[in-house]
Amino acid sequence: MSFKLLAPFVPSTAEPFGRREAAHLLRRAGFGASREEINKAVEQGIEAAVEGLFDEATDEEEAFQTTFAAINGRLMNFEEPEAGQAWWVYRMLQTRVPLREKLTLFWHGHFATNYGKVDNMTLMHRQIETIRRHAWGNVRDLTLALAKDPAMLVWLDGESSTKEHPNENFARELMELFTLGIGHYTEADVKAAARALTGWTFEGGELRESPAEHDNGEKTILGKTGRWSGSQLVAMLADHPATAHRLASRLCGLFMGEQTVDAPAVAALAVGMRDHHLDIGWGVETILRSRAFFASANIRTRVLGPAEFVIGACRTLLPLAPPPSTLALAGWIRHLGQDLFNPPTSAGGPRAANG
Repeated sequence: MSFKLLAPFVPSTAEPFGRREAAHLLRRAGFGASREEINKAVEQGIEAAVEGLFDEATDEEEAFQTTFAAINGRLMNFEEPEAGQAWWVYRMLQTRVPLREKLTLFWHGHFATNYGKVDNMTLMHRQIETIRRHAWGNVRDLTLALAKDPAMLVWLDGESSTKEHPNENFARELMELFTLGIGHYTEADVKAAARALTGWTFEGGELRESPAEHDNGEKTILGKTGRWSGSQLVAMLADHPATAHRLASRLCGLFMGEQTVDAPAVAALAVGMRDHHLDIGWGVETILRSRAFFASANIRTRVLGPAEFVIGACRTLLPLAPPPSTLALAGWIRHLGQDLFNPPTSAGGPRAANG
């Protein structure tokens, strides 16, 4: 990485990795931190502290799934949006891997899907589970998984897109919001991409690809001509340099705030992500280890979104003060303007709400 601001932060006597820096790392990479967690990070040192943020914690995931299955339909009806919100709040509050939940919340705003239209909380819950599995994985895999996700197909009318009547909604949002960004495609690209995405629907909550409804004719997208399928289209868009730059910018905004990130640093991160095969984890780790991340101008300067604020306050006070019920916390977050599972538009919520 050639740009100085993304060079690794190397603690020294003059610039230590102390409690201030550890607290900053744990706030930005999660939802606040208790005194004990901060002290532990200082004792570990920056290398181990950052590495520990990416703990797969398979035992914790198994416990969450067991608990969900035990209470679903008995203690909680997860077809009710408020119950689904409370469950997600519980996970954010209790997880020992808050970075994964932070990224899940971020991607939920990026690949925005709204339960008001989907009208099926089972599909919405499964979508969040999919995001969580890919949260720090590969951009291409994450984008394809969300493109084939039943909740997304309903939200952007993909399940009714056939070769006779290709629907442009999903094709447009895929290019404009999820990958390239405005200015990197044409209306002709959108129309051709819509043809590539035909034939995807679902039955019983599972994706079903219908060859009879897919347009297998030649299509020209971004100057490339072929009999592109939906999967090939997603790979093409994910591999485009504009996608790496857009996602690098959004990740920098999440962890450093949009006002403190300079364009050369974003460009350098985008190049690095492409060199590392669109590895989200590599990009996040690079930011969290960087001098820019620990610069004084980046500490205590980022406005928190409602979920970050509420969950962060509760986790910071643990174990001194037990939190209210997760139903109450989800309600507070909603009243502060962030309705989990319900971003107001296809572009997600306000940037402050996404971090």
